[in-house]
Amino acid sequence: MESQLNESGNVRYVTINDNLDLIKLMGKRAGEYSTNEIVDEWAERLHLKGGVPEMFEFARSVVVYNKDPIIMDTLRMPDVLLKRIAKEGRTSGDCDCASLLLGTMLLNRGYPIRFIAAHIIGKNEPKSEYNGINHVFLDYRDEDSRTKAKNWVALEPSAKDKVPVGYQAPNCIRLYEVYPKVKGQIIK
Repeated sequence: MESQLNESGNVRYVTINDNLDLIKLMGKRAGEYSTNEIVDEWAERLHLKGGVPEMFEFARSVVVYNKDPIIMDTLRMPDVLLKRIAKEGRTSGDCDCASLLLGTMLLNRGYPIRFIAAHIIGKNEPKSEYNGINHVFLDYRDEDSRTKAKNWVALEPSAKDKVPVGYQAPNCIRLYEVYPKVKGQIIK
């Protein structure tokens, strides 16, 4: 599963050609980068400004969607994305890059997360004939302030349109969940 972490100048990324391996790697990298100094600075600033909704809107608005080639996926590391955002005001990436960035910042602030490997059913695609993973997003665990119940809430940081916290596309089939590890512990 482990792919080579590539570094070239200020770029740190992983290229992988199996989507299930990709989401497993996202879980691993989220745990590793959740304690990164740059991630910590951004996560703290955004969380103080407006909590999870502010962090979600940030990831949704500054990662400009750029689809990876069909044969392989490139996962850009959160610190690299944040450096580019600091320099240029935005960056590019696809659903896995935006989800990893947001998930890492949420973990940094103590929110349990899970990455969701999914299939978005196309307009002319029969629901019974979906063809594997074609999308990644995440859930975070939120506690209701009145009831203290803990609920998983969907976050779609790569949605084309502005969507609210809790939105999941109606044509989305969840296939796999991956929980990150922080310091060897699975965070649920």
